Amino acid sequence: MAEEKTKKEHVIMRVVFNVVLVILIGLLLLWHHQIAGKEYFYIAYAPFTATVRIGDKYYKNNSYNYIEPGEYDLIVEHEHFETVVDHITVPNEFNSSYGALESIDDEGDRIAADAYKDYQQVGKGSASESSPELGYEIEQYLPIQNSLYKISSDLKTEEDRTLSYSINIEAGDVYLDSAIKKLYSFIDKDPAISAYTIYLPGYENPFGDADRTDFNEDAIEYVKKSYYATIKDGEYKFADTVRSGRYVGVVMCTQKDTGGAQYKTSRTVLKRDGDSWTILNTPYPLVTKGMAPELPTTFLNRINLVDCGE
Repeated sequence: MAEEKTKKEHVIMRVVFNVVLVILIGLLLLWHHQIAGKEYFYIAYAPFTATVRIGDKYYKNNSYNYIEPGEYDLIVEHEHFETVVDHITVPNEFNSSYGALESIDDEGDRIAADAYKDYQQVGKGSASESSPELGYEIEQYLPIQNSLYKISSDLKTEEDRTLSYSINIEAGDVYLDSAIKKLYSFIDKDPAISAYTIYLPGYENPFGDADRTDFNEDAIEYVKKSYYATIKDGEYKFADTVRSGRYVGVVMCTQKDTGGAQYKTSRTVLKRDGDSWTILNTPYPLVTKGMAPELPTTFLNRINLVDCGE
């Protein structure tokens, strides 16, 4: 009798297992059908409590969403904030759409102040006049000062209630790369470092205006010919390029000893423009959002993390 009962239990368990398996397979097939032909598209509009509508559908904010390719009207709304209305194409250069809403009253100021990390993530500053003490994550690690360099910051609220945050790196040419490398060692703590204004007081840039060029060549050759007067005679080597769509970040450094350090690094971003290139910023030790506002902070971080010494 007990043996017969055990057999029945095994049959029931097998049936239940098969039913669950069929349900899981069905759900998997349904999910696959729902995302088939759609783009994996990132949406982020600060504050992240805002609602995002693309076309006639609502999508999750600060998240990847599956969206059918096409052109859409985008509307981002939040009470106490100006509504953002835009026209977007899916997919686009970075398969993303991001931005920030501006507050229109005191309650909006309070919400924006509480959500300052959201604004940080999309590379925008926002704060309430009543909360000028708010800072970003990197603030808790600064200042850094030693015998080689000093890294400090300045945080203040402007008259229009926007949060003005800047980082200062004071270092001689010999140790500037080391200071930048130290700053970006906190990238896991604050992924928006490249979105800040970063000053290099005392730095004299050897690069000036680019020469007019019509060369249909790769990005590195274009940079060489655009800044021939500075790069000639093999003084610079090209360490690496960072690519995304039509954009290329070029990283180069001096080959000769620079008085104790083996290199000095310069970085520039180019955009493919038809049969030629457009240089977005004069070569500089780092590239920030202010120099290339059309690029996402994640792309700029990748450029600034390239180390000529490796």
